[in-house]
Amino acid sequence: MRPELLSDFMLLASLLLASPILAEALHLATPAARSPARTTVPSAGLLDAFSKAFANEAFDDRKATAQHILLKGGDAEARAAAAEAIKAQIEAGKLTFEGAAQQFSECPSSAQVPAGSLGQFSPGRMVAEFDEFVFGAESKIGEIGVVETEFGTHLVKINRRDS
Repeated sequence: MRPELLSDFMLLASLLLASPILAEALHLATPAARSPARTTVPSAGLLDAFSKAFANEAFDDRKATAQHILLKGGDAEARAAAAEAIKAQIEAGKLTFEGAAQQFSECPSSAQVPAGSLGQFSPGRMVAEFDEFVFGAESKIGEIGVVETEFGTHLVKINRRDS
């Protein structure tokens, strides 16, 4: 289970188990449901920890979807020039982003539908340079940017961003 889903599940389970309505429902249910393991309420310390974690102002629930084209070969300067040339072809309508991903990307995501798709992700799930472009205030939906990371040079297209 993904860590962010596990933490959401644990919070929900703790809140449900602390509910007096649920406790009463379990008490009225079958003897197996009344076992101590099923009716034990989490400690106040655990609930406080969950509350603090979810009240944390640094918690970021934004999500985005994006596609990318990864160029790995050569030096950073050559990759950046190649990325700019591909971007110019896309912006001129000579190539679609998906077509360019299938043709040029060195990432397995080029086989995804749509080509180059990274699916939905939150800040912190990608490398910092990638996040800065995708979640940056200056970046716009549909924008294509060139981003250099430790993995190579990426052409990144922002498809959707939820605030």
